Amino acid sequence: MKLIINFKLLIVAALLAGCTTSEAPRQQYIQIKAGQSRAEVIKLLGRPTWNFEKMPRFATAPSGWNCSAWDQRTLPVMIWFDEYTNPVHVRIEQEIQVYLKPDGTVCKVDKFERRW
Repeated sequence: MKLIINFKLLIVAALLAGCTTSEAPRQQYIQIKAGQSRAEVIKLLGRPTWNFEKMPRFATAPSGWNCSAWDQRTLPVMIWFDEYTNPVHVRIEQEIQVYLKPDGTVCKVDKFERRW
């Protein structure tokens, strides 16, 4: 009996060791509004995983293209990347992209999820 309980605990511990969290992180991205400063976004979401001052325009999602002039080849983008698990999917990768205007204020926010 004791062996069965220990085996169950071992399985639960192994499952939990691979899980970072069971809830979607950084849900505060919903509070980001157009016109907020870069500092306000960082205060809300924390330090970005990637912070690009000059990301090529065509390396971003088409929805971000409206944040730059037609002849502007690059735009500033901040990206947060997180992984979490939930009971339905084994692993979910969440990516939040914040597109900035040249003056450093928020233009648009996009969220993408990949389920594995």
